[in-house]
Amino acid sequence: MKRTVYIGFIFLLFLLLSACSDNAKYEKGFSYENHVTSQVAIAVKSNKKVQSIDDFSLDFYFGAYDEIDEYTNENYQIVSFALYFSNSDFITENQINSNNGMADYTSINDAHFIKEISMSSFNTNNYHVEMNIFGKTFNHHETISIPDTVILNHEGFIFTVIDIVYDQSTELYYFGHNGCQIVIYYTHLDNDSIELE
Repeated sequence: MKRTVYIGFIFLLFLLLSACSDNAKYEKGFSYENHVTSQVAIAVKSNKKVQSIDDFSLDFYFGAYDEIDEYTNENYQIVSFALYFSNSDFITENQINSNNGMADYTSINDAHFIKEISMSSFNTNNYHVEMNIFGKTFNHHETISIPDTVILNHEGFIFTVIDIVYDQSTELYYFGHNGCQIVIYYTHLDNDSIELE
């Protein structure tokens, strides 16, 4: 009996110490959502909460619940899905029907362009997302390094996945309505590192 209590105490102590670790695991966006407002979903994960500013990367999970359809307006053609880091919401200013199109969506003042994925690739099973009461399951994830320009002098940043729409009538690009954003908050520590919140 004493041995069982002793083993139980050691196990409980181990659990408490691992839960109090300053470098525990970080996850956001994997839980079930009662009201889905977008076909696109995003989640983020890291095996450590404290990271160096010089070597800061996270595992981003993203994709679509169902196949993304083209717009009913024949002038609008989805070119790709673009990934961005930013410190503010930059999409609204250049969204469809804003009369504020872009000649180059890879060079935006308020956002850091990461990469783009063709619509045909994004609509495959490789980027499919399932959701049930236990949470979301993503077929795609990748580790992305966050540039220090995005995190310095800030306490959070936004990761965005959005469709890029080419308007044939204006010959300009716009952000579409198929997108999602996730905000990652953190605290700057004294030793050139940050702690995810």
